Amino acid sequence: MKFSRQFDQMDCGPACVPCIDFLLLLFSALIFKRKLSVCSLLCILVLSCCDSSGCFQRASLRQHVLAHYRLVDRDTLKYQAALFLLDNMKYHTTGEELISVPDSLDLYRRSVDSMYYALVKDASMDNMPWDSINSLKEKWHTYIKEHPLPDATVMRSPQADADIVDAVFLIEHIDNAFNRWRTSKYAKGLTFEDFKELLLPYRCVNDYGFLQSGAELHEMFGKYLNTCKSKNLPDFVDFYNTHIGNLRDMGGKTTRKETAGVYDLYTRDFHDCVDIASYGCNILRACGLPTAVEYNICYRSYEGRHYMVAVADSGRWKVFNPESSLPVENSDGFLESANVYRTTFAAQRNTPYFLHAEGEFVPPILNDPCIKDVTSRLRATTRLSLPFKENTTNHLAYLATFNRCSEGLMPVTWGEIKENKVTFEYVIPGLLYFPVYYPGEVYQSFGEPFYVTVEHGRSVIHPMPNVCTSAEKGNLILTRKFPR
Repeated sequence: MKFSRQFDQMDCGPACVPCIDFLLLLFSALIFKRKLSVCSLLCILVLSCCDSSGCFQRASLRQHVLAHYRLVDRDTLKYQAALFLLDNMKYHTTGEELISVPDSLDLYRRSVDSMYYALVKDASMDNMPWDSINSLKEKWHTYIKEHPLPDATVMRSPQADADIVDAVFLIEHIDNAFNRWRTSKYAKGLTFEDFKELLLPYRCVNDYGFLQSGAELHEMFGKYLNTCKSKNLPDFVDFYNTHIGNLRDMGGKTTRKETAGVYDLYTRDFHDCVDIASYGCNILRACGLPTAVEYNICYRSYEGRHYMVAVADSGRWKVFNPESSLPVENSDGFLESANVYRTTFAAQRNTPYFLHAEGEFVPPILNDPCIKDVTSRLRATTRLSLPFKENTTNHLAYLATFNRCSEGLMPVTWGEIKENKVTFEYVIPGLLYFPVYYPGEVYQSFGEPFYVTVEHGRSVIHPMPNVCTSAEKGNLILTRKFPR
């Protein structure tokens, strides 16, 4: 038997799979309905018995998954995809985990799903049975008033993904991602590099929500979305918006107090932009639409931040709010916003997480190895260098804007300090910036506030006009006030 070079150089970690993994890999073959040749069985047995530390050592996630794609489902690209997920998993954590789900809550979800699907399984957007759907909603609202839905038991404590993801979860997820890549009309032409970021990952927002494999999500929601016959991408999103909206409306607002993962998609109890974007991205990926989550750190004119989903339509990136809007360019969701970032699964080496000096404080909002600045796709940005003469060993400085956080300023982009200057790659013209760095956990200014304009292809810095410090006071009539 001859493996590819990729397989010959299998990176299984420092220890080979122990003897008990012979049974695990055979079990894997049975689970995923793969036939093993006698030669493959011998290879598994040899690999399984080569560990001198004892035959009952538990197989690691990495060893099991890589061995599966080397010996059971011998697919070079799946093997590379598994490496991609395993190598970057260490940068991801899960904030919530379902410990137990009451039988009545699970029965409610299954019953709503079954009844709703019976109504819409043959329906298109043009002949949706709205009267029957609305009648079913009223019946469920009445039922829930008489039989309140219970809360699930949830553990809220950050855990490393590698500690809670098991081999079956990852293998099923990878297999579903490849099935969607190879069959979805919306994923045609997607390169393997783009596939790894836009279709393959099992999560899209770090440290948020509950883990659900793409295989599970496709089983639950694929039956609704796969009935869309249109090649028009917004039509597919419209299917998602309609069906998820209807499922949420079945329960409406209930008395539940705890989030419960995918069960939350059957009520209107917990519904913020992170929740909407995270589930939207994960479900659409699981059903064959390559997507990513993007967010802004803050706005220039009002409080808060926002998460949206981005998708490439005919080569042009468009963003939308799942459940309520369709993909459009220059969405007002990021209108008048400071820098916009995309979440990635792979670690980005040009982030503060990696660039900072040893012991240098990094503001938490930017201390994420898996973010990528995409502001220049949405609006004009410019590269800017500022003098930096502070006595520090720091590698990084930041541009901050006004914000009603406890510090008063919010860092929105970073630059590297080199040779007495700091260079910022994504500066937004017209936005008021405060140049700061962090000698400790509190920022310190290293220059005057300013804004930038681009004139004849050059960045021009405009310092903030001097503020009068006179103690004299006068009256001011405010005729307009921003409502938010």
